[in-house]
Amino acid sequence: MATAAQLMYHHGVAGTSLVDVHKAAGVGPSQVYHYFEDKESLVRAVIAHRLHAVLATLRGLDSMEGLRAWRDLVVDTYRQRNCEGGWAPTPV
Repeated sequence: MATAAQLMYHHGVAGTSLVDVHKAAGVGPSQVYHYFEDKESLVRAVIAHRLHAVLATLRGLDSMEGLRAWRDLVVDTYRQRNCEGGWAPTPV
């Protein structure tokens, strides 16, 4: 999962194949297909993984000060990235 997420982050979903994933992960194709029926199911799993990570950053934001600090972190992170390879910001 982490390997697929990283590849999709750097190369975009269209630029990442299941072959890329199994080669980068150092596993055989059967291992990838054991967990993911096809590329679409892998993409869904990567999206769910990233969504959970984003939502985890929201836990504990119970003040305007905390919310502003989180917003500033997100904005600074987006500014530091050049969005190559199909990376798109997560809606805030």
